Amino acid sequence: MKTVRSAVPADEAWLRRLLFSALAEEYGPMDPADAAAEWRQRYQSSGWEIWIAEADGTPVGFVWVLYLPDATFSAGDYYYYYLAVEAAWRGQGLGRKLMQHARQALPGAMRMLVRHDSPAKRLYLSLGARPFREELVWPEKSLGGS
Repeated sequence: MKTVRSAVPADEAWLRRLLFSALAEEYGPMDPADAAAEWRQRYQSSGWEIWIAEADGTPVGFVWVLYLPDATFSAGDYYYYYLAVEAAWRGQGLGRKLMQHARQALPGAMRMLVRHDSPAKRLYLSLGARPFREELVWPEKSLGGS
């Protein structure tokens, strides 16, 4: 049976492991000091909601939403920070279930940053998300080698 529940303090180690595993899969390995700083900044702050998908009582995915007021985005102050599902459980609708749960719990507009090549982009669009603005960034190392 698949259910969604709010995160509790006992989930911290599992959340941390899955988050950094998913981030490394998407962006490459992280420096442990950077990972620890990111964790402290997000998890140890206030103003977030984390919902966990469980299959027969075992955590298998989560969606993390932050409260981040932004004067340039007047429609809402909630930001989808991250959605992750254990590799063995992907493709079974858990990401959709988590996103729908978050939308019902926190009605109104929400924003997220999504890489143009993200596999989850199709999911977000199918749930009604629409592009708001596009950002261009310089990679850490330029493609021209300089």
